[in-house]
Amino acid sequence: MVKVIWWEADAEMLANLERCSLAEATDLVIFRWLQEGDTMALAAALTSGHVPAPYVLKYVGKMLDPNGITTKDGSELVPYRLLAKKRSGKSGPPTKPETLPRDIVANAMVRRLMKDGATQAEAIMGVADALGLGAELVKKVLGKRYGREGKQSSD
Repeated sequence: MVKVIWWEADAEMLANLERCSLAEATDLVIFRWLQEGDTMALAAALTSGHVPAPYVLKYVGKMLDPNGITTKDGSELVPYRLLAKKRSGKSGPPTKPETLPRDIVANAMVRRLMKDGATQAEAIMGVADALGLGAELVKKVLGKRYGREGKQSSD
């Protein structure tokens, strides 16, 4: 039994019919499959080293946008959204990569304000306002210590 890789067959047929390069046909197939909500062609092409055309990458970017992209009449411009999902099956929210730099910046800002003469409470409120964070969160961040590499230390 022969295993047919349908997206590749689709791209080869399209290249022959439209008299375009296989790379151009691959991009068209990826784009069409994404419009149908199927990421298999994109995943296989990326894994094999294919670099999609800019219009495909822009479409993927729109699919990744958590806010969605709508037209003037309010309809969805991109009907499917790509979501990051844990493969382990474990539940819970994904980790937030913005937490580490946010904590380091908030910590440094509080220390700088206190060095310039502000009280800890004033510094916390100033940083909370400046970064759009809650004062309790900024106070919690102060309990964390960060070394040069930004890694949390236990001392």
